[in-house]
Amino acid sequence: MGAAFGYTQLLGGYDGGQAEYVRVPFANTIASLKVPDSISKDEQVLFLSDILPTGYFGADMANVQPGDDVAVFGAGPVGYSAVMSSFLRGAARVFSIDHLDERLSKTKDLGAEIINFDKDNPVEILHTESKGKGVLCIDAVGFEAVGHTPGSINKGSSSGIHDHSTVSNPVYEPVNPIQVFEWMYQSARKFSTVSVP
Repeated sequence: MGAAFGYTQLLGGYDGGQAEYVRVPFANTIASLKVPDSISKDEQVLFLSDILPTGYFGADMANVQPGDDVAVFGAGPVGYSAVMSSFLRGAARVFSIDHLDERLSKTKDLGAEIINFDKDNPVEILHTESKGKGVLCIDAVGFEAVGHTPGSINKGSSSGIHDHSTVSNPVYEPVNPIQVFEWMYQSARKFSTVSVP
C-alpha cells in the first residue's frame, strides 16, 4: 500500500508527488486543493505536493517556537524545507546535519549552521553548542546515514525501527536503520519531541 503514496521501488513501483501524474487515494475528499487559474507554471506549485509540506510538518511536529535551537538531520530537499520552516517559525539557531557538502552549502545559504557527519560528531557539537540542554530534532533523511555504525542509545531512550537490511533489491544498499534516530535521541532537549515527518 505504501507505493500508492509515492514511496520508493523498495515499497512499490509508483512515481512520487513530483511525477507528471500522480494517483492520490481519496483525493476528491481530503487530500487535494485546486491550483488557481492565475498559476501558469507547474514549477510554481511543485514543492507544495510533497517536499515543502513535509519539511514544514517536521518543524510543526517538533513544535519549533521562537528562540529554539533546532537540528535538522538530512540536507536534501525535505531537510532544506525543514530548515527554512524552522526559521519561519522563529528558531534562533538551526543546525543542518549531512555528509554532502553541496547540500550543506544550500542550507548554509538559509542561515543554518552546518555539521558534516563524515568530519565531525554531530552529537558532541550539538551538546557543546546547546550548552548541554539539547536541541529540537527533525529527521529529514528518509533513509539512514550510509556507512555509519551506531553508538549506544542513551540509557532510558528507546526506539522501534523496522530493519530493511534483509530485503533483496539491487538498487538498495542495506544500512544501519537507526543511526539518525540514535543521534537525535542523544541530542534532543529533554521532554521534547523527536520529529519524524
